[in-house]
Amino acid sequence: MQQQQNPFVGKSLRIFLSYYNANKNLAGNIKSFLESYGIEVFLAHEDIQPLAEWQDVIIQNLKGCDIFMPLLTRNFKQSEWTDQETGFAISLGKVIIPLQIDIPPYGFLGKYQGFKFNKSDEEKSCKDIIKLIGNIAALKENFKDCLINALSNCGTFKIASEIADLLEGMQPFLPQQIKEIIRISIENSQVYDSFGARQHLRNWIAGYSEHIDNESKQTICGLAKIHEEG
Repeated sequence: MQQQQNPFVGKSLRIFLSYYNANKNLAGNIKSFLESYGIEVFLAHEDIQPLAEWQDVIIQNLKGCDIFMPLLTRNFKQSEWTDQETGFAISLGKVIIPLQIDIPPYGFLGKYQGFKFNKSDEEKSCKDIIKLIGNIAALKENFKDCLINALSNCGTFKIASEIADLLEGMQPFLPQQIKEIIRISIENSQVYDSFGARQHLRNWIAGYSEHIDNESKQTICGLAKIHEEG
């Protein structure tokens, strides 16, 4: 029997992270963390191929991003490109989230509230960025789909629980979204076997029962029985 292809096609959420080259390690760490939550992050030094027309690639990614995120270290102004990227993003009307590392937003960025990023606790700061993005109404549906896709790829109980916690606050789900969450929970043991994620999942199964097929319900019940007996 040919396996049915997954019909879920979620929305994407793209971030352009602007930074001075000396801070590429910090930028890379932020990129890795945000991408673990399903967000696409563009960094010029990682994402531009050596033979690509790099100015065109930068403009293309500035036009295509949903969020422009300048990394405001004290040497940010030294780059001949960061201020140009900033002005371009502002002129395009992008959502701007300045990450205030050493200096506050300046110039055209001055009208935006800086997000104070603590380099001594990168993980907490990145988690706070995730929460901030989740509160941007215009990007909520995109972010919700990013989280669902991240749930599919998560490899630890901890990440599964954290993603499920975020999804809990982003309801309601569309029928295709809840179907995808159930499919993921069946196929990825890191989700259903995660105590934190499983608690939310039980509530969602009850709340969205009419959108879940009987076979999936039976599979979920079987997984529940295994946990009870275990």
